[in-house]
Amino acid sequence: SLTVQSTALLDVQEDGTRALWRLTLDFRRSERNSFRLFLPLDYLVTRVAGANVRGWESKRAANAQQLDIFLLQPAKDQDRFDVHFWRPRADDLKKPAIDDVPTVTVDGAALANGSVVIRRSPLLNVRIESTKGVSRIDLPAPTGSPDDLALSVTSPLGIRPLAAYKFASVPFSIRLAITSASSRVHATVQTILRF
Repeated sequence: SLTVQSTALLDVQEDGTRALWRLTLDFRRSERNSFRLFLPLDYLVTRVAGANVRGWESKRAANAQQLDIFLLQPAKDQDRFDVHFWRPRADDLKKPAIDDVPTVTVDGAALANGSVVIRRSPLLNVRIESTKGVSRIDLPAPTGSPDDLALSVTSPLGIRPLAAYKFASVPFSIRLAITSASSRVHATVQTILRF
């Protein structure tokens, strides 16, 4: 009876890839004290935020990272929280790097769907290499409300929207090709000499 609605924001930046995954969980006519999620192994969970979140614990599972989230009070019918995680960039991006968009799965979920918005740093060239199990949608317009995911993650160098997708089940696949943006500098120089 557990269904999951996800809204994700992925920022591809020079120093790494940052993700914010907002999960709305529905479990009618039941109560939950905790939830178990699975994430990719190479990402580090930095924060789990929610009004009813008491704490969380991350550990390595068989071929994924297991994240256990503990609640302050037993949740009835529905709960919502945000999972923040990131992975540092190991390469210098002189050659194209292939990156997969991370997915978050909830243990015991009968149905999981949602959307993911991908943004990029202006110093990087990012293109969609391949997709599977997703369909392209229009980029959402900023609402300005405190619940707007786009306002939750910022970058000092600015951030540009790249693409948005919706998915009907997890796992899905979105593969990105990332290179550093080549700078083009043009200068017009005039010299005046006076004797």
